[in-house]
Amino acid sequence: MNSSNRFRHFGRALAVAVTTAVVVTAGVTAANAEPATSSAGSEVEAVEVIEQITGTEALVEVVPGETSEHVTVPETADEPVVLEADGVRVAFEQPGTSDAKAAVGDNGTVSYVDEGASFNTHVQVLESPDSTVLSEGVRSLIEIQDASAPTEYVYSVTLDEGTVLQVAPDGSVEGTHGDRLVLIVPAPWALDADGVAVPTWYEVRGVALVQHVAFKNAHAFPVIADPVWFVPVLVAGAGVIARVAVTAATRAAAVQSTITALRQQILSFSANRWSHIMDPKHNWSRLANSRTEIASLMSQTVAHGTRNSSSKHFDYVWTHRGQTIVVRTSREGHISNGWIR
Repeated sequence: MNSSNRFRHFGRALAVAVTTAVVVTAGVTAANAEPATSSAGSEVEAVEVIEQITGTEALVEVVPGETSEHVTVPETADEPVVLEADGVRVAFEQPGTSDAKAAVGDNGTVSYVDEGASFNTHVQVLESPDSTVLSEGVRSLIEIQDASAPTEYVYSVTLDEGTVLQVAPDGSVEGTHGDRLVLIVPAPWALDADGVAVPTWYEVRGVALVQHVAFKNAHAFPVIADPVWFVPVLVAGAGVIARVAVTAATRAAAVQSTITALRQQILSFSANRWSHIMDPKHNWSRLANSRTEIASLMSQTVAHGTRNSSSKHFDYVWTHRGQTIVVRTSREGHISNGWIR
């Protein structure tokens, strides 16, 4: 099984997919802006869910209403997010009509939580995987609360005149201005609360980017969906190099995010399930002595191992420190057992 199929199966979080440019920085700055605090319980809980999936290593701390190197994050959800670099300006409005105020988490996630809404939005500004070819980037996350939420999310995009949006064969969206590549939005992902991938894809409608999220009642909520935006720097061959950098960064981030989501799923198992997994016949004492250690090894096995398929389940097999670990999942991606053989 190749890595792209694995991540479509278990879900992806693009932890470092958008980046820092070195040529031009510009943006609208409100120097005296006061961010809302994230004291409300619902906001704190939402941020914890988001950051469990995305990780926090690549996040840039921001102040709503002010500009980081390239990104202006709004003070309210009904204002646009603005990304400016190297003479290119991209602004997009988040889905929905909420005017919720920004609440900033300890690690830099900016949340717009509307009590009682079927979905909320969050914004993260990200460091660059390659600052020679990519601008600082912004991740816009949709937190879908329940099955009553919409299945499509519209981002109204404002681009420089003459810029065209189109969906690429790999599912990403690119903006071009003449021969210049000015915007890349990597292929989308969506992940439910159990770490199971939810089908999702992009559509371009004029100057709007639409993300479809095909969740079902059976999915565990919240479901998190994640477009990521960035601007290539104008240097010779930047378009090609930027695509390569994005591919490498998102693949590495996808591996780590898969591991994180699966580890959380495993640690939430019932006492009876853990009693079965830790039965001496499963030989975990050869490598691990605690649930945390076993969960880490099982999640890494799914992320890095070879998948063997049967009509009823998948077995992931990975060799670590001379021991062969096997993790069994349903065909829908739910882990049922794990052992050392």
